[in-house]
Amino acid sequence: MNYCYLVRHGEKNNTKGDPSLSVLGENQAQLTANYLKKFPISRICASPLKRCRETAEIIAKTLKLSFDIEEDLRERINWGDDPNLSFEEFLKLWEKTSTNRDWKPKFGDSSRNAGKRLEQAIKKFSNNNSHTVFVTSGGIITDFLRNVFSEDYLRKFKSDFPEKCEKYVRECSITIVREANSNFELIKLASDDHLYFSSE
Repeated sequence: MNYCYLVRHGEKNNTKGDPSLSVLGENQAQLTANYLKKFPISRICASPLKRCRETAEIIAKTLKLSFDIEEDLRERINWGDDPNLSFEEFLKLWEKTSTNRDWKPKFGDSSRNAGKRLEQAIKKFSNNNSHTVFVTSGGIITDFLRNVFSEDYLRKFKSDFPEKCEKYVRECSITIVREANSNFELIKLASDDHLYFSSE
């Protein structure tokens, strides 16, 4: 039985490309790290995007662990990968990939395949009774959830999650998934209670 802690990165600075965490994002990451101390975490993996690496670095320092960069955790599309795309055009492209989950944009990946990449990473780093933190982006977390769980299953946790999934997976929220023999069970969905009540 393996436990996977899917952590969205903290709030980022609102700039194009590969922005760093904002001051609030750094604080969110620290509160997340404090909360994760209660679990027997043995490994941390992060998307190569700067906001994910910086979130993972704060968590790793608190848990006294190192962290690995995993390309498969990269978001489906990132504003700035296509230098000619305005933010408004990026949002339209994002919506298209969310609705048509098999469509692959020129710069980036389809929603369905992004979810498969996260699933592959989980399987790659899982072993007997492992507890692994995966720091990535909100889109790929929802892509994975939509791949492996039915809408009815997800509604048991949040009644309108299939329609508003990306709004629920807020910065530094934690989704906990249990995996055994490639079967997944959702333990906690996009919880951000730890951001308001410190575990210390």
